[in-house]
Amino acid sequence: MKLFNLFVLWCSVLFTHVLADNESVGYEIIYLYYVYKMQYDADVDKTIAVGCVSSEANHMCYFSEFAKYIMENDWRNVYKPSQGDRTTTPGDDQLKAIKANMPASASYVTSNVFPEVVTLESFPEIFTRAQHAANTALETGDVEQDTIKGALDNIKMVKQIRFRKLIPYELKAVEDVLTEAGADYIMSDANGVDYQKTLDALDSAEYDGEITDEQCETWKAALEDFSENLVDNLSTLAELPAHDQGHINILRATTTCINQTTEYYDSSSESSSGDSSLKAPSHCEEPDIEFGSGSGSE
Repeated sequence: MKLFNLFVLWCSVLFTHVLADNESVGYEIIYLYYVYKMQYDADVDKTIAVGCVSSEANHMCYFSEFAKYIMENDWRNVYKPSQGDRTTTPGDDQLKAIKANMPASASYVTSNVFPEVVTLESFPEIFTRAQHAANTALETGDVEQDTIKGALDNIKMVKQIRFRKLIPYELKAVEDVLTEAGADYIMSDANGVDYQKTLDALDSAEYDGEITDEQCETWKAALEDFSENLVDNLSTLAELPAHDQGHINILRATTTCINQTTEYYDSSSESSSGDSSLKAPSHCEEPDIEFGSGSGSE
C-alpha cells in the first residue's frame, strides 16, 4: 500500500472520529450492565451502579433502568426504551433505543457507575474497576456463561471502535516497520491493519519471487514484534498528540478486560464440557489494584 493509498484510508477514518465515542458508548453501557449482572449471578458485594433501584422489589435493575440511571440528563431525557429493553440480557436490539435521539456528544455519569471515578482524566479507570468487579464475581464460579459472553462480546466492540481513532498512526507506524519497500504488502480495513493477512501477503511475495526469503523473514519478525505490543508501541510515537494518550489508556484497560474475561469464558466453556480439573485463571491471585483519584466518557 503506497503512501497515497495510506492517505486515502487515513481520510476515510477521520469521518468516524467525531462520532467514535457515540458509536462506542452503547456497547460500553451494555458491557457495564453485564458486569453489574455478574455480581447478582455470584451473589457478591455490589460495587457497580449501587444506587440503581429496580421497579421490582428485591430485583436487580433491568437494562433500561440501569441505562437511565447512568446516562447524563440530556441523554436520559430522550431515551425512550421499549418493553423489550426491560431485559436482563441486552444485545444489539437494545442498541436501537440507546442510539435513537442520541445527543451529539453522549456520555454517562461515571460516578453513578463507580462513585470514585469523577474526573474526565480518570475515565479509563471505569474499565479497570469494572474488570476488578467482574473478577471478584467470576472467581466464585457462579456466573452464567451467557453473562460472561455478553460482557466479552461488548467490551470487544468497545475496543474495536475506540481503536479507530488511532488507525492513522498505526498505518504510518507499520509502514515504518516494513519500510517503503514493504508498504505494498500492508493489508488493512476499516478496523486497522490486518496483521495475519499482511504476513500472508509477505509469504506470497516471497513465494512469487518478489522479495527474498531473508527479507520476508526480517519483515515478518519485525511486524510480529510490533503487533504483540501494539498499544504500547503506538503510545511511544512522537507524532501521537498528547490528547490521544487518553485513548491509549482506554485501549490498555479494555485489552486487560478482554484478556481476563476471555480466560474465564474459555475456562467456563471447558468446565461445561465436563473437565472438572480446571482452576481459576492465573490473574485471580493478582496483587491489590491501586486506583487513582477521580464525569463522562472520552
